[in-house]
Amino acid sequence: MDDEGDRKYAKKRKNPGAFTLSPLGAVFVILVILIGLYMFLSLEEADDEMLLLARHQLLEARREVEALQQELAGTKTNFLKKEAILMEIEKSLSKQVTGLEHQLSTARFPPDAKDKLKMEEELSLTMEKHRQLEQSFAETRTKLNAKVEALEIELNEAKSKAPPDDQFPQEYLQRLTTLNEQLSRMKFGSDRARVLFETSKGNMVIETAPYHIMPHATNWFLSLADGGFWDTCGFVRNAHHVLQANCNGRSKPIATTQRAPVVFQEYNPEFVHHKYTLGIAGRPGGPDFYVNLQDNLKAHGPGGQGGTAADPCFARLVAGQEVVDAVHRELPDGFLRNKQDYFEFSRVRVLKPDEWSLYEE
Repeated sequence: MDDEGDRKYAKKRKNPGAFTLSPLGAVFVILVILIGLYMFLSLEEADDEMLLLARHQLLEARREVEALQQELAGTKTNFLKKEAILMEIEKSLSKQVTGLEHQLSTARFPPDAKDKLKMEEELSLTMEKHRQLEQSFAETRTKLNAKVEALEIELNEAKSKAPPDDQFPQEYLQRLTTLNEQLSRMKFGSDRARVLFETSKGNMVIETAPYHIMPHATNWFLSLADGGFWDTCGFVRNAHHVLQANCNGRSKPIATTQRAPVVFQEYNPEFVHHKYTLGIAGRPGGPDFYVNLQDNLKAHGPGGQGGTAADPCFARLVAGQEVVDAVHRELPDGFLRNKQDYFEFSRVRVLKPDEWSLYEE
């Protein structure tokens, strides 16, 4: 027995670092390890739950912020609407106050019998003045018409006395042009006139030269226009430098087929043949007239076609230049032989001064 115990003790002495564990100790160690693992897992699970809770709280906070933002936007919108309504109410009240102030400032008490009689007398006097003015206007108009008729008779007599060789005494021309100018001022007003040409491509408007510059040519053209002479006349020649018109192919019959030339070749260097001005063709000129498509002073001015005479230049185009340009592009060149090719003026009339603004340049 003592020998065996000594052997065990000696063996122990030979391996002093060796560790031996009893079964109960092993169970204890395993139990400790399991408890530690459980605690570790529990702590991690708690961390996950806290993270989820924090995320949920963040989402809720964001929703609350969005709800507050929407509420704020709605509040601003309602505020603006209410502000607009208040402004409208303020304007309405301001108008009402202004109206009441005006009524207050202009309010009058019902007139008594004396005031009523005075008002009736004033009304009667006003009506009498109106009647007198109407009578005076009628008398003035009658006198004016009589003077116009007398001037027209004198003008026709002067034309009938024109020498056949177109050599006019200076005093005759002076008297003729003076009558022309007076007649134009009486019949058409102002110091110049405008004439409307209605066509299928739009309107054209010409403005005559001032009467004192071209008295005879302007009165000649305006008198014919006022009588409807130019209705259904039209452009019959398309040249590179002019568009020429006459009435040979007119579709509307007139009372006379007699030519209507000017009495003499009136010309004034203050109103010359520039582009879009109108001249009178022929020697003596008329009734053909033309629109200059370029500056034609050299060709149609003094001496341009032999001798010393010139074509009368009597008006300028102030509206409808695009119509003239379109007709020039589309019509065949030269004199138009077929009446179907003529470009017709459906109506030509002198505009009243208060109509000028309707056909501005």
